[in-house]
Amino acid sequence: MTQPDAIRFEAAILAGGKSRRMGRDKALLAVCGEPLWQRQIRLSLACGATRAFLSVRPGQHLGGAAVERIEDVRADLGPLSGLASSLSACRESHLLVLAVDMPLLNEDIIREMLARCGHDLGIIPHVDGNPQPVSAIYTRRCLDGAVKRLGENSLAAADWAQECVDRGFCLRWDVPAPHSSLFANWNVPSDMPEPTRHENCGL
Repeated sequence: MTQPDAIRFEAAILAGGKSRRMGRDKALLAVCGEPLWQRQIRLSLACGATRAFLSVRPGQHLGGAAVERIEDVRADLGPLSGLASSLSACRESHLLVLAVDMPLLNEDIIREMLARCGHDLGIIPHVDGNPQPVSAIYTRRCLDGAVKRLGENSLAAADWAQECVDRGFCLRWDVPAPHSSLFANWNVPSDMPEPTRHENCGL
């Protein structure tokens, strides 16, 4: 499938988690010598993003990263706060969201996601029936629902993603089983492969 020419999108890299289980900031972990935040920025630009920025918590430092940062308007409310702040900052019709701790995502799978979007429709990948709200494509129509949920302290990003599907703002895409492993994330040190065995150095 090919990406429709009329769809322009920006990219937000969700890097604002506190990484408690990892014991250090996951955004600074490296794949083939490249910090995860930098890899995801590079990946999104390679896929055609007109702008790519980091979604961070207030006061978060990423080693002087020379890239635009959007801080969570409401801190310590989990990924939904970063998603809402990123959508609010988005200038295009679509926003590609990539979690910083999903290093197996590649250009092919993101282009597949983009190709499945409509002019006013995003895409929510589902793996084994579960929505992947932090590796998805939203439209700006999704913002109001996120803001409303934050105001109600209803913070489950997966529930909001399902609402986006139910309201017709995004399509559901059931990721084929051979590609489901691409959506794995690094939560604890044991999730990280040995560098010599890592096969995903390229995009």
